[in-house]
Amino acid sequence: MGGDNFTLNATLNWHVLAVTVGISLATGLLFGLAPAIQATRLNPVAALKTTRGGEGGVRLGSWRRLTLSHALTVSQMAISLLLLLAAGLFVRTLNNLNSVQLGFNQENLLLVNLNAAQAGYKDGALVRFYHDLQERLSGIPGVRAVSFSNYAMLTGGETLCC
Repeated sequence: MGGDNFTLNATLNWHVLAVTVGISLATGLLFGLAPAIQATRLNPVAALKTTRGGEGGVRLGSWRRLTLSHALTVSQMAISLLLLLAAGLFVRTLNNLNSVQLGFNQENLLLVNLNAAQAGYKDGALVRFYHDLQERLSGIPGVRAVSFSNYAMLTGGETLCC
């Protein structure tokens, strides 16, 4: 992973939600309108009178016959239910992540990623820069402590151990 930082932002983005709702409504209207228009062209009296084999009336056992369209409909409903359950579990997990105790007080905490070596400081100047920065930050009213670390909390950095 190296020096890459990873930040998980688990807040709701209202712009993304609005676009998703808009696309869902447009898709529902677009693909729901075609079958609705086709259903208005159907003559219900003629459809009720004709059945398989020219018999009159409604046949009670016809629901047992499984066609490809029925199988696709059942499959689509099953997959949709599975995706809905997975989405619900994912939202619940994200909600639970907000209440996880991380082992330190998160209030009034400021994390800054800084690399003075990339700015051109070398050896002794680098040490003086960090020492001066620590003194200046400690002098700000309300600051209780200033600390430096190679790996910030919750960055997912790799550490070498024993």
